Amino acid sequence: MPNPVQTPNLWDTVKADFKSLFPEDVFHMWFEPVVSLETTEDVITLGVPNEFASIWIHDNYLDLITQRLRHVAGRLVTVKLTTTGAPCAPADQQRASDGAVARSRATAGLPKPPLKPTIHFFSTATPAWAKPT
Repeated sequence: MPNPVQTPNLWDTVKADFKSLFPEDVFHMWFEPVVSLETTEDVITLGVPNEFASIWIHDNYLDLITQRLRHVAGRLVTVKLTTTGAPCAPADQQRASDGAVARSRATAGLPKPPLKPTIHFFSTATPAWAKPT
């Protein structure tokens, strides 16, 4: 009896694309730990290590993930992120990820975040010195 060919699942295919798209440290920090927990016809549930990773991936990579899944699957696939509770990255990996984030922002053409928050106050009131007398 012939041995059926195992085809990679949708997420493994997209993950392989990301490995060549992103710098190695960015890929290992944000995409390597992500696993496919469940795939249906139109929804894929991805397991991420912790809540921070879930928020970061949602805010920074979800559109790209959805776009790549649509390209690979040939249809719109909704992505759900679920926290798996995997151990967090060690402190040295966290420091490396800080550099990776800065490099990924630079290569993506994004501006560097400000060092200190800037607060602007706006008022619709006319100052006394500007009122006609």
